[in-house]
Amino acid sequence: MNLVTNQLKSISLNVSKGLLCALFAFPLFPFAVTNLLFISFSISTIVSWILNGRPSIKKSLTRNILITLPFIPFLVEYLFFFNNSTVGFELEKKLLFLIAPIIFSFFYSVVNQADYRIYIRTFTISVTLLSIYSLTLLLIKNILFTASNYEGDSSILRIKFENISGLHPTYFGLFASVSILWILYDFKNLNKFLKWGCAISCFILILIDFLVAAKMSLIILIVGSIFVLYKTTPDKKNLLLKYLIMVASLVLLVFCVPSLRQRMYEMKGLLGTEAWVFNSVNERKLIFNASMDLFVKHIWFGVGCRNAQFAIDIYYRAINFLPGLYKNYNSHNQFLTMGINYGIFDVLLFVASILYTLWKEWKNTFAIILIFSTILIMLTESILERQMGVYFFVLFMLLLYNIKKSDSAKPLPVKG
Repeated sequence: MNLVTNQLKSISLNVSKGLLCALFAFPLFPFAVTNLLFISFSISTIVSWILNGRPSIKKSLTRNILITLPFIPFLVEYLFFFNNSTVGFELEKKLLFLIAPIIFSFFYSVVNQADYRIYIRTFTISVTLLSIYSLTLLLIKNILFTASNYEGDSSILRIKFENISGLHPTYFGLFASVSILWILYDFKNLNKFLKWGCAISCFILILIDFLVAAKMSLIILIVGSIFVLYKTTPDKKNLLLKYLIMVASLVLLVFCVPSLRQRMYEMKGLLGTEAWVFNSVNERKLIFNASMDLFVKHIWFGVGCRNAQFAIDIYYRAINFLPGLYKNYNSHNQFLTMGINYGIFDVLLFVASILYTLWKEWKNTFAIILIFSTILIMLTESILERQMGVYFFVLFMLLLYNIKKSDSAKPLPVKG
């Protein structure tokens, strides 16, 4: 009997580990598949917890629940306005914040392992496979070498890329940049064969990342690369050489990639020296100003998610910003979106849930990169308004929440 019980314990635990690993390949899957994987992971984890004698989850839950607190107002608003379709839709997108911390608490109460690398490697492999697939179709359909796709701000290219990959360029850019930075961070731990594979993967990811040319994702990649190279290259002469190669490559890419060149030209708008023209940078300025005015006006308690879009549309109408009005643009800033919904206290709770991870993992180089990448992308995108962004944030934050201190303080092993 004991032998059978032990086998069931082992099987259920391995199934849970495998399903969690598969979950980190979410960029590859339709949402229905990802949701099914999460449900399966949740069931197998609870079964494993029961078979292993129901160990206490109090310590883990106390830590993990911090990620839930900023999203409780969605549930409260739903209880009062359950007939409102907008409130129901918003709660549905945020359900993972309410459920995943509890499931992860069950999982880490029975899993005695601290190595988080397998999950990040799975994520990186999935983004690489998606990149190879997308690049292949872009070449087969002759999209890359059609000049008309690069006209204006190259939006036609980005739309066609999104149709092929199933990912909005902003999300792909973030995922690709994080994957590239992981490869740079993890490179010295690999054998010769894997290094070649990772080098090819890195090249493809960089190529697509720069073709898509999502501005903040490129900033994350450049700043993150400088930081990773600094932390992993002890020889200063070698480090300087790598920096020079990086700068030269960036300059070359700007001249060779039309979509990237256009993005760089748009950045002049930030300097305020050019005559005002309608482009993505100036468009974001209008959105930010409208969102900030609305946030300040309702700074204490917000307007509720049911009223948020209507309230910001009033500002768009006042400044005659028709694209924002017709396309129902949100604030394109996650912190402002939270503030407009539920006020400054909810924003502070949300910031605290992120800063806790930074405080806990300040010795972990890649954790720092991941956290700052998340903060930077949230300054220009409301990434939690789409399920893809919710899965990215929840999975990686909970992974970092549950890394053991002994593992996060451990330096990256380097093989000679």
